[in-house]
Amino acid sequence: MKINQKKLGIWVISLSLCLTTWVGTERVYAEEPSPSTSPEPTEPSPSPEQPKDDVNIALSEESIEIEVGKSKEVTATVTGGDGSDTSVTWKVLKGSEAIKITTDNTKITVEGVQKGTAEISATANADGKATTTLKVTVKEKEPEKSTDATLKSLKIVNATLDPDFSPETFEYTITSTSSNRPYIDEKGTETNDPKATKKINASADGSSFEVVVTAEDGKTTKTYKITKKTEESTSVNLKSLKVNGYSLNEAFSSSRTNYTLEIPYEAEDVSIEVGKEDDRAKVSITGASGLKVGKNEVKITVQNTSGNSKVYTITVTRAAKEENTSEEEKATSSSLNQTSNITDATIDENEDGRSNHTLQYILVSIGCLILFLIGGLGIYFYFKTSVKDEEKKKKEKDKKQEKDGKEEPKKEPIKELEKTREFTDLEKAAENKKRALENNEAVNKEIEDLFDDE
Repeated sequence: MKINQKKLGIWVISLSLCLTTWVGTERVYAEEPSPSTSPEPTEPSPSPEQPKDDVNIALSEESIEIEVGKSKEVTATVTGGDGSDTSVTWKVLKGSEAIKITTDNTKITVEGVQKGTAEISATANADGKATTTLKVTVKEKEPEKSTDATLKSLKIVNATLDPDFSPETFEYTITSTSSNRPYIDEKGTETNDPKATKKINASADGSSFEVVVTAEDGKTTKTYKITKKTEESTSVNLKSLKVNGYSLNEAFSSSRTNYTLEIPYEAEDVSIEVGKEDDRAKVSITGASGLKVGKNEVKITVQNTSGNSKVYTITVTRAAKEENTSEEEKATSSSLNQTSNITDATIDENEDGRSNHTLQYILVSIGCLILFLIGGLGIYFYFKTSVKDEEKKKKEKDKKQEKDGKEEPKKEPIKELEKTREFTDLEKAAENKKRALENNEAVNKEIEDLFDDE
């Protein structure tokens, strides 16, 4: 029989691999205690053990930093194994002179002794192998920060504090001393501890402030509050009340609130001036313009800072428009002397019919008449005196002629001379009268032209 060598080779290789695998398996089982073997056949064989997890240990902090004289606590946590043993063993590896430790199973308290560094190991007792390290840094003790958050001084510009400033008084009111807005002078506001900081909060109108002081430790704070004190007005009365160009029908009194007034048609507005008893009160006036014909009410309201108010009322009556107002008035004059008469003057009132124009015309006419009367009396006495002087001279001349023995002049020529002189005097008187009348007419003409222009 012929053997296929190729197939024989493949079979031998496969058999070798199978034997190798079987031998390796037997060796593994041979190293483990056989469950069937027992040192004493009388004892029951133990159950096979379950595989265990690896033991691990971890710290709450892997490194800490403390000051000399201060301490810190760190906790270790053990996991893995069967969980029955979670205890830890602590050991200072280096820097023991810098620290002092106190252990309580899984907890350790580290206290700084002097400046330096140290290392502490923590080992899990569950397997004695799981270990971790805590690194410690000890610093010099820092000086304690101040907790002083008080103000040393506080100044308000344009206002006064009530009560006076005190570091332990935290609420104040201010009273304005100027019309300018109050504000806090930062340079005049100092903290008791220079290392403390301050922050100033102020309202836009300067009616309230807050000064917040924070101590050096950054935690301690104190707040000083300031609010503006508002004083209420004590009076809502007027001290005076006037209407420019007119007089009220009633006398003003601060307690009287109702008044009346008449104005002509030409006036559409009235201008009112008031005086306040309290300068801080506010005054508003309504209804003083665009007045209608008839009755109108003008109201003057006085209000103090607390909101209280008082109203004064003026009832203004505007006259109606006048139509066909032309009137004629005549002014008569008295005679300059017994034979002198001055023609009556007629005065026309202006087209607007204003009574004050008529009154002015009458007064001027009366004044002119008085002047003419005085002038006429002066002329009368002048002529009378002149005639007496002539007669006196004539008598003196006659006496002189008698004394000198001269013949008396005839009476008839004297009479003719007297008649001529008397006629001359009458002519002069008539001419003076004529001139006075012409002057009077000229004055009256000028007065009429004056009022026509108006």
